[in-house]
Amino acid sequence: MAALTGFPSIDKMRGYQRRLADEAAASGDRHGGGIVMLPTGSGKTLIGCALMHHVLMQGHRDIGGKALFLVPTIPLVKQQADAIRPCFPQRRIAQLHGARFKADAAGANTGAFPESWFVSDPTCLGSLAAPSVGQQEDWTILVATPDAVLNRLGRDELSLWEFSVIVFDEIHHCMFEHPYRRIAQRLTGATPAAVRTSSATASAGSPSNNGCRIFGLSASLSYQLRDAEIRSAL
Repeated sequence: MAALTGFPSIDKMRGYQRRLADEAAASGDRHGGGIVMLPTGSGKTLIGCALMHHVLMQGHRDIGGKALFLVPTIPLVKQQADAIRPCFPQRRIAQLHGARFKADAAGANTGAFPESWFVSDPTCLGSLAAPSVGQQEDWTILVATPDAVLNRLGRDELSLWEFSVIVFDEIHHCMFEHPYRRIAQRLTGATPAAVRTSSATASAGSPSNNGCRIFGLSASLSYQLRDAEIRSAL
């Protein structure tokens, strides 16, 4: 259970969650990452938190020492941030997602709310406004939608090299033109030697000791492919 050493929420984990967290962490150390596949409601988020804890506690020197937890939809940003927060009582959790459109009574588009960004402070019940993700001292873990991350990357207001570990929640979306895939492609085409992709994105070779770890969480490998196609690809 080396991966769980010092993890604040270890007492909340069931035996199978601890075993899978340890196996995934070992896969990350050897190969750069991996995928945890469990049914809905079986505690994948808690395992993801354990994996982020494992990597952050290793103190990778060549890259940023932060964690990125990606979710596919805006409502999941707050939901997963609320779930992650108790696992990291001493760390600040940031939330980032894109604009949400306002509608009138007839459903017509009347404009958009601005991009949402704020940082949770573990020392108080409120939140601190942050004008830029670039304020490095304000947060350790970022929970975000992929579109919002891509927008920040495009404006040079965020860099993937800030992160020692990236978790793709519901990684089965990582196909075709989904924003998850675009982020994965940025990682696979990355030039800094410190960053390596995981077996989840079919990267070859072992990562450096200071490489970014990439993990996926899912209840299914893909809803886009039939079981026979998945088994053939594996």
